[in-house]
Amino acid sequence: MRLKLDSAVEWAYVFLFAVFLAYIGMAAAMDHRLKHTFPYGFSASDAFGEIAYTEGIQELGSYKFLPFYLRAGFSDTLGFHMPISNHIFALFSFASGLEVWDSLLVTGFLYSIFAVLAMYLLVRGFSRSIALISISLAVFLYIRNFSVIYSWGQWDLVMATFFMISAAWVLSRFELKYGYMLFAVLASGIALTHITEAAFLFMFTALFFIIRIARKKSSFAEIKKLAAGGVIATAICFYYLMIFKLGYAAGGVDNTIGYHAPEWFDAALGQFGFVQFLIIGGLIVSLFLLFTGTESTALVFGVFMLLIGYTNFISSFAPRAFQTRYLWPVHLSALIGVLIYFLLKLVIKEWKTIYSILIGIILASSITYAYYEKNSGSGIMDQRHWDMLMWIRENTPKDAKIIYFYGDPYSQEAILWNQKRLSYRVSMEDFANAAKERKIKREYVVNVAAADDAELLYRKSLFSFGYHYNEVNMSEYFGKKSICYFDYFVLDRGGMQQALAQYNLLIANELVKNGAIAVFDNGVLVLKKIKVDCIEERDF
Repeated sequence: MRLKLDSAVEWAYVFLFAVFLAYIGMAAAMDHRLKHTFPYGFSASDAFGEIAYTEGIQELGSYKFLPFYLRAGFSDTLGFHMPISNHIFALFSFASGLEVWDSLLVTGFLYSIFAVLAMYLLVRGFSRSIALISISLAVFLYIRNFSVIYSWGQWDLVMATFFMISAAWVLSRFELKYGYMLFAVLASGIALTHITEAAFLFMFTALFFIIRIARKKSSFAEIKKLAAGGVIATAICFYYLMIFKLGYAAGGVDNTIGYHAPEWFDAALGQFGFVQFLIIGGLIVSLFLLFTGTESTALVFGVFMLLIGYTNFISSFAPRAFQTRYLWPVHLSALIGVLIYFLLKLVIKEWKTIYSILIGIILASSITYAYYEKNSGSGIMDQRHWDMLMWIRENTPKDAKIIYFYGDPYSQEAILWNQKRLSYRVSMEDFANAAKERKIKREYVVNVAAADDAELLYRKSLFSFGYHYNEVNMSEYFGKKSICYFDYFVLDRGGMQQALAQYNLLIANELVKNGAIAVFDNGVLVLKKIKVDCIEERDF
Protein backbone atom coordinates (compact mmCIF):
# COMPACT_ATOMS: atom_id res chain seq x y z
CA MET A 1 0.00 0.00 0.00
CA ARG A 2 2.85 2.37 0.87
CA LEU A 3 4.49 1.74 -2.53
CA LYS A 4 1.24 2.52 -4.36
CA LEU A 5 0.81 5.74 -2.39
CA ASP A 6 4.40 6.79 -3.08
CA SER A 7 3.91 6.06 -6.76
CA ALA A 8 0.67 8.06 -6.90
CA VAL A 9 2.27 11.03 -5.17
CA GLU A 10 5.31 10.81 -7.45
CA TRP A 11 3.38 10.83 -10.71
CA ALA A 12 0.94 13.48 -9.49
CA TYR A 13 3.94 15.73 -8.77
CA VAL A 14 5.53 15.00 -12.17
CA PHE A 15 2.24 15.75 -13.93
CA LEU A 16 1.74 19.02 -12.04
CA PHE A 17 5.34 20.02 -12.74
CA ALA A 18 4.78 19.40 -16.48
CA VAL A 19 1.67 21.62 -16.31
CA PHE A 20 3.76 24.28 -14.55
CA LEU A 21 6.35 24.12 -17.33
CA ALA A 22 3.61 24.50 -19.95
CA TYR A 23 2.34 27.56 -18.10
CA ILE A 24 5.65 29.42 -17.75
CA GLY A 25 6.81 28.34 -21.20
CA MET A 26 4.18 27.84 -23.87
CA ALA A 27 1.33 29.81 -22.28
CA ALA A 28 3.50 32.84 -21.53
CA ALA A 29 5.18 32.85 -24.95
CA MET A 30 1.81 32.62 -26.72
CA ASP A 31 0.22 35.30 -24.52
CA HIS A 32 -2.18 32.67 -23.13
CA ARG A 33 -3.85 32.27 -26.53
CA LEU A 34 -3.78 29.26 -28.83
CA LYS A 35 -4.72 31.20 -31.95
CA HIS A 36 -3.07 34.26 -33.45
CA THR A 37 -3.77 36.14 -36.66
CA PHE A 38 -0.08 36.37 -37.52
CA PRO A 39 3.11 34.56 -36.40
CA TYR A 40 3.26 35.67 -32.77
CA GLY A 41 6.46 35.40 -30.72
CA PHE A 42 8.81 34.71 -33.67
CA SER A 43 12.11 36.58 -33.49
CA ALA A 44 14.42 35.15 -36.16
CA SER A 45 14.51 34.20 -39.81
CA ASP A 46 14.73 30.46 -39.06
CA ALA A 47 11.37 30.53 -37.29
CA PHE A 48 9.63 32.04 -40.34
CA GLY A 49 11.48 29.58 -42.55
CA GLU A 50 9.88 26.70 -40.64
CA ILE A 51 6.45 28.16 -41.46
CA ALA A 52 7.34 28.25 -45.16
CA TYR A 53 8.80 24.73 -45.22
CA THR A 54 5.77 23.32 -43.42
CA GLU A 55 3.26 25.11 -45.63
CA GLY A 56 5.27 23.91 -48.62
CA ILE A 57 4.66 20.31 -47.55
CA GLN A 58 0.96 21.03 -47.14
CA GLU A 59 0.86 22.74 -50.53
CA LEU A 60 2.80 20.14 -52.54
CA GLY A 61 1.70 17.08 -50.56
CA SER A 62 5.26 15.86 -49.99
CA TYR A 63 8.81 16.98 -49.25
CA LYS A 64 10.37 15.52 -52.40
CA PHE A 65 10.75 18.98 -53.91
CA LEU A 66 10.74 22.43 -52.38
CA PRO A 67 8.44 25.21 -53.60
CA PHE A 68 10.00 27.49 -56.22
CA TYR A 69 9.64 30.61 -54.07
CA LEU A 70 11.97 29.08 -51.46
CA ARG A 71 14.66 28.24 -53.99
CA ALA A 72 15.27 31.30 -56.18
CA GLY A 73 12.56 30.26 -58.65
CA PHE A 74 13.76 26.68 -59.21
CA SER A 75 10.93 24.15 -58.81
CA ASP A 76 13.01 20.96 -59.05
CA THR A 77 15.32 21.34 -56.04
CA LEU A 78 15.22 18.50 -53.52
CA GLY A 79 14.06 18.82 -49.94
CA PHE A 80 17.45 19.15 -48.26
CA HIS A 81 16.55 19.79 -44.62
CA MET A 82 15.83 17.01 -42.12
CA PRO A 83 12.14 16.20 -42.84
CA ILE A 84 10.54 14.74 -39.68
CA SER A 85 9.83 17.93 -37.74
CA ASN A 86 8.09 19.75 -40.61
CA HIS A 87 5.91 16.71 -41.33
CA ILE A 88 4.89 16.57 -37.66
CA PHE A 89 4.13 20.30 -37.71
CA ALA A 90 2.03 19.92 -40.87
CA LEU A 91 0.09 16.96 -39.46
CA PHE A 92 -0.51 18.73 -36.16
CA SER A 93 -1.78 21.80 -37.98
CA PHE A 94 -4.20 19.71 -40.05
CA ALA A 95 -5.39 17.72 -37.02
CA SER A 96 -5.77 20.67 -34.63
CA GLY A 97 -7.09 23.25 -37.06
CA LEU A 98 -4.46 25.70 -35.86
CA GLU A 99 -2.48 27.85 -38.25
CA VAL A 100 0.99 26.51 -38.99
CA TRP A 101 2.70 29.24 -36.94
CA ASP A 102 0.66 28.41 -33.84
CA SER A 103 1.22 24.69 -34.42
CA LEU A 104 4.98 25.26 -34.49
CA LEU A 105 4.99 26.91 -31.07
CA VAL A 106 2.62 24.41 -29.45
CA THR A 107 4.51 21.42 -30.84
CA GLY A 108 7.91 22.87 -30.00
CA PHE A 109 6.99 23.58 -26.39
CA LEU A 110 5.28 20.19 -25.97
CA TYR A 111 8.38 18.38 -27.20
CA SER A 112 10.50 20.31 -24.73
CA ILE A 113 8.27 18.93 -21.96
CA PHE A 114 8.41 15.45 -23.52
CA ALA A 115 12.22 15.72 -23.36
CA VAL A 116 12.00 16.62 -19.65
CA LEU A 117 9.78 13.60 -18.99
CA ALA A 118 12.07 11.30 -20.99
CA MET A 119 15.03 12.54 -18.94
CA TYR A 120 13.03 11.97 -15.77
CA LEU A 121 12.53 8.33 -16.77
CA LEU A 122 16.22 7.98 -17.59
CA VAL A 123 17.28 9.34 -14.19
CA ARG A 124 14.51 7.38 -12.45
CA GLY A 125 16.11 4.19 -13.76
CA PHE A 126 19.02 5.07 -11.47
CA SER A 127 17.09 6.56 -8.55
CA ARG A 128 13.54 7.83 -8.19
CA SER A 129 14.62 10.10 -5.35
CA ILE A 130 17.31 11.72 -7.50
CA ALA A 131 14.94 12.04 -10.46
CA LEU A 132 12.36 13.97 -8.41
CA ILE A 133 15.03 16.49 -7.40
CA SER A 134 16.65 16.64 -10.84
CA ILE A 135 13.51 17.56 -12.77
CA SER A 136 13.47 21.03 -11.19
CA LEU A 137 16.41 22.15 -13.38
CA ALA A 138 14.01 22.11 -16.35
CA VAL A 139 12.61 25.48 -15.24
CA PHE A 140 15.69 27.01 -16.89
CA LEU A 141 14.36 25.92 -20.30
CA TYR A 142 12.25 29.07 -20.31
CA ILE A 143 14.65 31.39 -18.51
CA ARG A 144 17.43 33.70 -19.70
CA ASN A 145 19.28 32.77 -22.88
CA PHE A 146 18.05 29.18 -22.78
CA SER A 147 14.60 30.37 -23.85
CA VAL A 148 15.62 31.89 -27.20
CA ILE A 149 15.44 28.60 -29.10
CA TYR A 150 11.65 28.81 -29.13
CA SER A 151 11.42 32.29 -30.64
CA TRP A 152 14.36 31.54 -32.94
CA GLY A 153 12.64 28.46 -34.38
CA GLN A 154 15.00 25.70 -33.20
CA TRP A 155 12.10 23.32 -32.68
CA ASP A 156 13.72 20.50 -34.66
CA LEU A 157 16.59 20.58 -32.15
CA VAL A 158 14.11 20.28 -29.27
CA MET A 159 12.33 17.38 -30.98
CA ALA A 160 15.59 15.55 -31.72
CA THR A 161 16.63 16.02 -28.08
CA PHE A 162 13.51 14.15 -26.97
CA PHE A 163 14.32 11.32 -29.39
CA MET A 164 17.96 11.23 -28.26
CA ILE A 165 17.11 11.00 -24.56
CA SER A 166 14.53 8.33 -25.35
CA ALA A 167 17.20 6.39 -27.24
CA ALA A 168 19.53 6.68 -24.22
CA TRP A 169 16.70 5.28 -22.07
CA VAL A 170 16.35 2.33 -24.47
CA LEU A 171 20.10 1.72 -24.21
CA SER A 172 19.73 1.44 -20.45
CA ARG A 173 17.19 -1.34 -21.11
CA PHE A 174 18.83 -2.89 -24.13
CA GLU A 175 18.13 -6.37 -22.81
CA LEU A 176 14.46 -5.96 -23.74
CA LYS A 177 13.41 -8.43 -26.45
CA TYR A 178 12.93 -5.85 -29.19
CA GLY A 179 14.94 -3.06 -27.61
CA TYR A 180 17.35 -2.86 -30.53
CA MET A 181 14.46 -2.26 -32.95
CA LEU A 182 13.06 0.59 -30.83
CA PHE A 183 16.57 2.01 -30.63
CA ALA A 184 16.84 1.82 -34.43
CA VAL A 185 13.56 3.69 -34.93
CA LEU A 186 14.59 6.42 -32.48
CA ALA A 187 18.09 6.73 -33.97
CA SER A 188 16.70 7.11 -37.48
CA GLY A 189 14.14 9.60 -36.15
CA ILE A 190 16.98 11.70 -34.74
CA ALA A 191 18.89 11.63 -38.03
CA LEU A 192 15.74 12.71 -39.87
CA THR A 193 15.01 15.51 -37.39
CA HIS A 194 18.33 17.16 -36.45
CA ILE A 195 21.27 15.14 -37.65
CA THR A 196 23.80 16.61 -35.21
CA GLU A 197 22.02 14.84 -32.36
CA ALA A 198 22.41 11.60 -34.34
CA ALA A 199 26.18 12.17 -34.30
CA PHE A 200 26.02 12.80 -30.54
CA LEU A 201 23.95 9.63 -30.03
CA PHE A 202 26.49 7.64 -32.06
CA MET A 203 29.32 8.88 -29.83
CA PHE A 204 27.31 8.31 -26.65
CA THR A 205 26.40 4.78 -27.74
CA ALA A 206 30.07 4.00 -28.43
CA LEU A 207 31.01 5.35 -24.98
CA PHE A 208 28.16 3.42 -23.35
CA PHE A 209 29.29 0.09 -24.78
CA ILE A 210 32.98 0.78 -24.17
CA ILE A 211 32.11 1.21 -20.48
CA ARG A 212 29.99 -1.96 -20.51
CA ILE A 213 32.73 -3.96 -22.21
CA ALA A 214 35.36 -2.60 -19.79
CA ARG A 215 33.16 -3.69 -16.88
CA LYS A 216 32.47 -7.04 -18.57
CA LYS A 217 28.76 -6.35 -18.62
CA SER A 218 28.29 -6.69 -22.37
CA SER A 219 28.01 -9.80 -24.52
CA PHE A 220 28.50 -10.73 -28.15
CA ALA A 221 24.75 -11.15 -28.54
CA GLU A 222 24.23 -7.58 -27.33
CA ILE A 223 26.77 -6.24 -29.83
CA LYS A 224 25.01 -8.18 -32.60
CA LYS A 225 21.70 -6.56 -31.64
CA LEU A 226 23.33 -3.14 -31.68
CA ALA A 227 24.75 -3.82 -35.16
CA ALA A 228 21.33 -4.98 -36.34
CA GLY A 229 19.80 -1.80 -34.94
CA GLY A 230 22.39 0.25 -36.80
CA VAL A 231 21.57 -1.49 -40.09
CA ILE A 232 17.83 -0.91 -39.58
CA ALA A 233 18.35 2.76 -38.71
CA THR A 234 20.58 3.29 -41.77
CA ALA A 235 18.02 1.61 -44.04
CA ILE A 236 15.19 3.80 -42.70
CA CYS A 237 16.99 7.07 -43.33
CA PHE A 238 19.19 6.03 -46.27
CA TYR A 239 17.51 8.35 -48.80
CA TYR A 240 17.93 11.41 -46.62
CA LEU A 241 21.50 10.50 -45.66
CA MET A 242 22.29 10.48 -49.37
CA ILE A 243 20.73 13.95 -49.76
CA PHE A 244 22.63 15.15 -46.69
CA LYS A 245 25.93 13.82 -48.04
CA LEU A 246 25.38 15.53 -51.40
CA GLY A 247 24.02 18.73 -49.88
CA TYR A 248 24.92 19.91 -46.40
CA ALA A 249 28.04 17.74 -46.07
CA ALA A 250 29.43 18.57 -49.52
CA GLY A 251 31.44 21.44 -48.07
CA GLY A 252 33.58 19.16 -45.92
CA VAL A 253 34.68 19.90 -42.36
CA ASP A 254 36.60 22.68 -40.64
CA ASN A 255 39.14 21.53 -38.07
CA THR A 256 40.30 24.94 -36.88
CA ILE A 257 40.11 25.76 -33.19
CA GLY A 258 38.10 28.70 -31.88
CA TYR A 259 35.12 29.59 -29.71
CA HIS A 260 31.92 30.24 -31.64
CA ALA A 261 28.62 31.41 -30.16
CA PRO A 262 26.23 34.38 -30.55
CA GLU A 263 27.67 37.22 -28.48
CA TRP A 264 24.49 38.24 -26.65
CA PHE A 265 22.70 34.90 -26.59
CA ASP A 266 25.32 32.36 -25.60
CA ALA A 267 24.21 29.73 -23.10
CA ALA A 268 27.07 28.76 -20.79
CA LEU A 269 27.12 27.52 -17.20
CA GLY A 270 26.96 31.09 -15.94
CA GLN A 271 23.40 31.33 -17.25
CA PHE A 272 22.39 28.95 -14.43
CA GLY A 273 23.27 31.54 -11.79
CA PHE A 274 23.79 30.00 -8.34
CA VAL A 275 22.73 26.60 -9.72
CA GLN A 276 25.95 26.37 -11.75
CA PHE A 277 27.79 25.48 -8.54
CA LEU A 278 25.37 22.61 -7.93
CA ILE A 279 26.04 21.38 -11.47
CA ILE A 280 29.82 21.55 -10.99
CA GLY A 281 29.52 19.76 -7.66
CA GLY A 282 27.25 17.19 -9.29
CA LEU A 283 29.81 16.63 -12.02
CA ILE A 284 32.46 15.82 -9.42
CA VAL A 285 30.15 13.46 -7.54
CA SER A 286 29.04 11.79 -10.79
CA LEU A 287 32.61 11.19 -11.95
CA PHE A 288 33.50 9.76 -8.55
CA LEU A 289 30.54 7.39 -8.62
CA LEU A 290 31.20 6.29 -12.20
CA PHE A 291 34.91 5.69 -11.62
CA THR A 292 34.14 3.67 -8.49
CA GLY A 293 31.87 1.28 -10.35
CA THR A 294 28.38 2.80 -10.07
CA GLU A 295 26.24 1.94 -13.10
CA SER A 296 24.09 4.82 -14.27
CA THR A 297 23.23 5.68 -17.86
CA ALA A 298 21.78 8.99 -16.66
CA LEU A 299 25.05 10.09 -15.05
CA VAL A 300 27.09 9.05 -18.07
CA PHE A 301 24.67 10.95 -20.30
CA GLY A 302 24.83 14.10 -18.14
CA VAL A 303 28.63 14.16 -18.07
CA PHE A 304 28.78 13.39 -21.80
CA MET A 305 26.38 16.19 -22.78
CA LEU A 306 28.24 18.67 -20.58
CA LEU A 307 31.43 17.87 -22.50
CA ILE A 308 29.61 17.95 -25.87
CA GLY A 309 28.41 21.44 -25.01
CA TYR A 310 31.98 22.67 -25.19
CA THR A 311 32.95 21.05 -28.50
CA ASN A 312 32.39 24.42 -30.18
CA PHE A 313 36.13 24.94 -29.81
CA ILE A 314 36.21 22.65 -32.88
CA SER A 315 34.85 24.78 -35.71
CA SER A 316 32.91 22.05 -37.51
CA PHE A 317 30.87 21.48 -34.35
CA ALA A 318 30.73 25.17 -33.41
CA PRO A 319 27.14 26.12 -34.31
CA ARG A 320 25.77 22.80 -33.05
CA ALA A 321 27.59 22.80 -29.71
CA PHE A 322 26.20 26.14 -28.56
CA GLN A 323 22.73 25.02 -29.73
CA THR A 324 23.10 21.90 -27.60
CA ARG A 325 23.79 24.05 -24.55
CA TYR A 326 20.31 25.55 -24.87
CA LEU A 327 19.02 22.11 -23.81
CA TRP A 328 21.40 21.78 -20.86
CA PRO A 329 18.50 22.32 -18.40
CA VAL A 330 17.38 18.86 -19.54
CA HIS A 331 20.72 17.18 -20.23
CA LEU A 332 22.42 18.14 -16.96
CA SER A 333 19.50 17.59 -14.60
CA ALA A 334 20.91 14.38 -13.12
CA LEU A 335 24.02 16.24 -11.97
CA ILE A 336 22.20 18.53 -9.54
CA GLY A 337 19.99 15.71 -8.29
CA VAL A 338 22.85 13.38 -7.47
CA LEU A 339 24.76 16.09 -5.56
CA ILE A 340 21.83 17.18 -3.39
CA TYR A 341 20.68 13.63 -2.71
CA PHE A 342 24.06 12.26 -1.65
CA LEU A 343 24.88 15.29 0.50
CA LEU A 344 21.57 15.03 2.38
CA LYS A 345 21.88 11.26 2.67
CA LEU A 346 24.86 11.89 4.92
CA VAL A 347 22.47 13.21 7.58
CA ILE A 348 19.14 11.60 6.58
CA LYS A 349 19.53 7.85 6.72
CA GLU A 350 15.93 6.85 5.94
CA TRP A 351 15.00 8.73 2.80
CA LYS A 352 11.36 9.21 1.82
CA THR A 353 9.86 10.15 -1.54
CA ILE A 354 8.24 13.25 -0.08
CA TYR A 355 11.67 14.62 0.84
CA SER A 356 12.71 14.63 -2.83
CA ILE A 357 9.45 16.26 -3.85
CA LEU A 358 9.81 19.01 -1.23
CA ILE A 359 13.43 19.67 -2.26
CA GLY A 360 12.35 19.74 -5.90
CA ILE A 361 9.59 22.26 -5.14
CA ILE A 362 11.98 24.47 -3.14
CA LEU A 363 14.61 24.37 -5.89
CA ALA A 364 12.14 25.00 -8.72
CA SER A 365 10.49 27.82 -6.76
CA SER A 366 13.87 29.40 -5.99
CA ILE A 367 14.96 29.28 -9.63
CA THR A 368 11.64 30.73 -10.78
CA TYR A 369 11.68 33.52 -8.19
CA ALA A 370 15.31 34.43 -8.81
CA TYR A 371 15.48 34.29 -12.60
CA TYR A 372 12.15 33.88 -14.35
CA GLU A 373 10.78 36.75 -16.41
CA LYS A 374 7.71 36.36 -18.58
CA ASN A 375 8.98 35.81 -22.11
CA SER A 376 6.18 37.32 -24.17
CA GLY A 377 5.81 39.75 -27.03
CA SER A 378 4.84 39.62 -30.67
CA GLY A 379 8.41 39.27 -31.90
CA ILE A 380 9.55 40.87 -35.14
CA MET A 381 6.25 40.45 -37.01
CA ASP A 382 3.15 42.62 -36.71
CA GLN A 383 -0.33 42.55 -38.20
CA ARG A 384 0.36 45.23 -40.82
CA HIS A 385 3.30 43.46 -42.39
CA TRP A 386 1.61 40.06 -42.24
CA ASP A 387 -1.50 41.46 -43.94
CA MET A 388 0.74 42.83 -46.68
CA LEU A 389 2.43 39.46 -47.21
CA MET A 390 -0.94 37.69 -47.34
CA TRP A 391 -2.28 40.25 -49.82
CA ILE A 392 0.66 39.55 -52.13
CA ARG A 393 0.14 35.81 -51.74
CA GLU A 394 -3.55 36.02 -52.63
CA ASN A 395 -3.66 38.83 -55.21
CA THR A 396 -0.58 38.64 -57.41
CA PRO A 397 0.30 36.23 -60.25
CA LYS A 398 2.37 33.25 -59.11
CA ASP A 399 5.22 34.28 -61.39
CA ALA A 400 5.26 37.86 -60.08
CA LYS A 401 8.64 39.22 -59.03
CA ILE A 402 8.61 41.37 -55.88
CA ILE A 403 11.26 43.79 -54.66
CA TYR A 404 11.46 45.04 -51.07
CA PHE A 405 13.01 48.34 -50.16
CA TYR A 406 13.64 49.47 -46.56
CA GLY A 407 11.49 47.84 -43.85
CA ASP A 408 12.42 46.71 -40.36
CA PRO A 409 11.29 43.05 -40.64
CA TYR A 410 12.91 42.41 -44.02
CA SER A 411 16.38 41.91 -42.57
CA GLN A 412 15.10 38.44 -41.64
CA GLU A 413 15.05 36.88 -45.08
CA ALA A 414 12.70 33.95 -44.47
CA ILE A 415 9.85 36.29 -43.56
CA LEU A 416 9.50 37.01 -47.28
CA TRP A 417 9.19 33.32 -48.20
CA ASN A 418 5.73 33.35 -46.67
CA GLN A 419 4.30 35.51 -49.44
CA LYS A 420 4.97 32.54 -51.76
CA ARG A 421 6.42 34.65 -54.55
CA LEU A 422 9.95 35.09 -55.86
CA SER A 423 11.24 38.11 -53.97
CA TYR A 424 14.36 40.23 -53.74
CA ARG A 425 15.65 42.68 -51.14
CA VAL A 426 17.54 45.87 -51.83
CA SER A 427 20.91 45.85 -50.06
CA MET A 428 20.55 48.24 -47.14
CA GLU A 429 24.18 49.30 -47.43
CA ASP A 430 23.69 50.36 -51.05
CA PHE A 431 20.29 51.86 -50.23
CA ALA A 432 21.65 53.94 -47.34
CA ASN A 433 24.57 55.15 -49.45
CA ALA A 434 22.19 56.27 -52.20
CA ALA A 435 20.11 58.15 -49.64
CA LYS A 436 23.24 59.88 -48.28
CA GLU A 437 24.27 60.81 -51.81
CA ARG A 438 20.73 62.17 -52.34
CA LYS A 439 20.22 60.11 -55.48
CA ILE A 440 17.18 58.28 -56.77
CA LYS A 441 18.60 55.42 -58.84
CA ARG A 442 17.31 52.91 -61.34
CA GLU A 443 19.81 50.24 -60.29
CA TYR A 444 20.43 49.03 -56.75
CA VAL A 445 22.35 46.10 -55.34
CA VAL A 446 19.77 43.39 -54.67
CA ASN A 447 19.79 39.88 -53.19
CA VAL A 448 17.27 37.15 -53.86
CA ALA A 449 15.36 36.11 -50.74
CA ALA A 450 15.78 32.34 -51.00
CA ALA A 451 17.19 29.33 -49.20
CA ASP A 452 20.32 28.53 -51.20
CA ASP A 453 21.48 25.77 -48.82
CA ALA A 454 22.91 22.61 -50.39
CA GLU A 455 23.84 24.71 -53.46
CA LEU A 456 20.27 24.34 -54.84
CA LEU A 457 20.67 20.56 -55.18
CA TYR A 458 18.50 18.81 -57.78
CA ARG A 459 18.31 15.35 -59.34
CA LYS A 460 19.37 14.94 -63.00
CA SER A 461 18.67 11.21 -63.18
CA LEU A 462 18.36 8.27 -60.80
CA PHE A 463 22.02 8.36 -59.79
CA SER A 464 23.04 11.81 -60.98
CA PHE A 465 22.64 15.12 -59.17
CA GLY A 466 23.41 18.72 -59.98
CA TYR A 467 23.68 22.09 -58.27
CA HIS A 468 21.85 25.02 -59.81
CA TYR A 469 23.98 27.38 -57.74
CA ASN A 470 27.10 26.25 -59.60
CA GLU A 471 25.52 25.81 -63.02
CA VAL A 472 23.71 29.12 -63.60
CA ASN A 473 24.84 32.73 -63.59
CA MET A 474 24.06 33.72 -60.01
CA SER A 475 24.62 37.39 -60.83
CA GLU A 476 20.99 37.21 -61.92
CA TYR A 477 20.13 36.83 -58.24
CA PHE A 478 22.82 38.88 -56.51
CA GLY A 479 24.27 42.24 -57.47
CA LYS A 480 23.19 45.39 -59.28
CA LYS A 481 19.81 45.17 -60.96
CA SER A 482 17.32 47.61 -62.43
CA ILE A 483 14.25 47.87 -60.25
CA CYS A 484 12.19 48.02 -63.44
CA TYR A 485 12.84 44.27 -63.75
CA PHE A 486 10.29 43.70 -60.98
CA ASP A 487 6.50 43.62 -61.10
CA TYR A 488 5.71 44.91 -57.61
CA PHE A 489 7.51 47.27 -55.22
CA VAL A 490 7.12 47.14 -51.43
CA LEU A 491 8.02 50.29 -49.49
CA ASP A 492 7.36 50.93 -45.81
CA ARG A 493 6.09 54.39 -44.90
CA GLY A 494 7.75 54.25 -41.49
CA GLY A 495 10.27 52.36 -39.43
CA MET A 496 13.05 52.59 -36.89
CA GLN A 497 15.22 54.46 -39.40
CA GLN A 498 13.05 57.39 -40.45
CA ALA A 499 15.59 58.73 -42.94
CA LEU A 500 15.37 55.48 -44.93
CA ALA A 501 11.57 55.47 -44.63
CA GLN A 502 11.50 59.00 -46.09
CA TYR A 503 13.77 57.81 -48.90
CA ASN A 504 11.25 55.01 -49.53
CA LEU A 505 8.54 57.61 -50.03
CA LEU A 506 10.66 59.62 -52.47
CA ILE A 507 11.19 56.49 -54.57
CA ALA A 508 7.48 55.64 -54.32
CA ASN A 509 6.55 59.11 -55.62
CA GLU A 510 8.91 58.72 -58.56
CA LEU A 511 7.47 55.30 -59.40
CA VAL A 512 3.93 56.71 -59.29
CA LYS A 513 4.98 59.59 -61.57
CA ASN A 514 6.08 56.96 -64.06
CA GLY A 515 2.80 55.09 -64.02
CA ALA A 516 3.02 52.68 -61.06
CA ILE A 517 -0.23 52.32 -59.13
CA ALA A 518 -0.84 51.68 -55.45
CA VAL A 519 -2.59 48.33 -55.02
CA PHE A 520 -2.21 47.98 -51.24
CA ASP A 521 -1.52 50.46 -48.49
CA ASN A 522 -1.87 49.98 -44.74
CA GLY A 523 1.28 51.86 -43.86
CA VAL A 524 3.16 49.34 -45.95
CA LEU A 525 2.81 50.43 -49.56
CA VAL A 526 2.67 47.97 -52.48
CA LEU A 527 3.02 49.48 -55.95
CA LYS A 528 2.38 47.66 -59.20
CA LYS A 529 4.58 48.44 -62.19
CA ILE A 530 2.71 49.59 -65.28
CA LYS A 531 5.41 51.02 -67.58
CA VAL A 532 8.58 49.14 -68.53
CA ASP A 533 10.52 52.38 -68.04
CA CYS A 534 9.42 52.64 -64.40
CA ILE A 535 11.63 55.36 -62.90
CA GLU A 536 13.94 58.21 -63.82
CA GLU A 537 17.25 58.71 -62.09
CA ARG A 538 17.77 62.11 -60.46
CA ASP A 539 19.27 63.92 -57.52
CA PHE A 540 17.09 65.37 -54.79
